[in-house]
Amino acid sequence: MDTVESTNNHAIQQIRNGNASHGDAWMAMVQTQGKGQRNRHWESLPGENILMSVVVRPGFLDRMSPFLFQALVAIACRDFLAKHIEIDVYVKWPNDIIINDRKAGGVLIENIYRGNSWDWAVVGLGINVNQVEFGGLSEKATSMKLALGKQYEVNELADGLRSFIISFLNKNESCSLEERLNLYQNVMYRLGSKVLFDQDGKKFHAIVLGVNQEGELRVEIDQKEQRWRHGMVNWLLNDAQNI
Repeated sequence: MDTVESTNNHAIQQIRNGNASHGDAWMAMVQTQGKGQRNRHWESLPGENILMSVVVRPGFLDRMSPFLFQALVAIACRDFLAKHIEIDVYVKWPNDIIINDRKAGGVLIENIYRGNSWDWAVVGLGINVNQVEFGGLSEKATSMKLALGKQYEVNELADGLRSFIISFLNKNESCSLEERLNLYQNVMYRLGSKVLFDQDGKKFHAIVLGVNQEGELRVEIDQKEQRWRHGMVNWLLNDAQNI
């Protein structure tokens, strides 16, 4: 599509209209109200990046926690990008894609339930591909082109990513809880490192230990473990910048 308010909103409407099947995807050149985490607006230059939503309805949705499903999608995005740019790519808790210590993309999943049944997952993907100018976000954001100096065919890349995610989810359908957590932690940004965080204006360092099955970040402060839910803290690059 040339322009859409939000690919996630569009995909949800297609599901409600009965026009969606497992693995279908909708991609836009421009989103006028693209969604980011915590209601942040996702901005992208027209046609230069992947702005896509994939609808997922595998039978194992009800047997997996929403966080672990989100984790598998983030790992799939990470693995796909790493295969194409051949440099280190990480997942920053909970679902940001990091290249060279800068954000290259993110995942936003919206779930649709029918009664107590998890019926659909709408996987919103924003991946910076060919964009090289990020204005005031230039010290926080990057793209595949900036990382490798190569121009990509965005539509072809997006379809490859869609297929890769579906295959990755099918491949890992029978993984145990421990195996899924290990997959996530193996590619987790700054695992085992001291990181600067901000909580309600107070800055402090904590060592990143990993995550638990509920999706809480496990950290160590003064040799004591703490656990944080998403949204409780901001992850800082330095004293002034958060990502």
